[in-house]
Amino acid sequence: MEKQVPVPLSLQHSLFFNQETAKIPANSSLMEEPYFLYELQVIKGQPWNDREEGLKALDKWWEKIKPELEEKFQARDPLAKHQMKAAIALFFMSLFWLNGEPVQLNDWKSKIFTLSIKPVNVADRLDFIMQRPYSYQAFVQIGELMTEQKKQWAKYNIVKKRKPDGI
Repeated sequence: MEKQVPVPLSLQHSLFFNQETAKIPANSSLMEEPYFLYELQVIKGQPWNDREEGLKALDKWWEKIKPELEEKFQARDPLAKHQMKAAIALFFMSLFWLNGEPVQLNDWKSKIFTLSIKPVNVADRLDFIMQRPYSYQAFVQIGELMTEQKKQWAKYNIVKKRKPDGI
């Protein structure tokens, strides 16, 4: 059975939500519209509080979607559009969750500057992607950002282990 939930102001962005409510299918997943099910509080839990587990789940989805997108772009399949939206959502989840926060799409540009674990020039690169979300160039950039975000997470963990407690 389908469920209707309000879209919080923090998630209101025209690429992902065109209305103030979202219809949630009975068997919804992170990789199907509507995205950001944890932030919509359809799925209980807060993966941004268990960042390692959140990253594992996102990596699993990225490894599944990436080769499918490559094939679709090679075949010039118009269905790549749906998966590109999912890939962009995945990156936003990765970016915010690894910083210990729920995704914030509304005014994401200014919010990104407050995050500490992020790829270089992420705001400019995401702006490029958001202007042409269904292009092959956006797909390439999302792939690079996903890889760099994982590296930044690894770097953060190494630095965290080296620092004595309380510093």
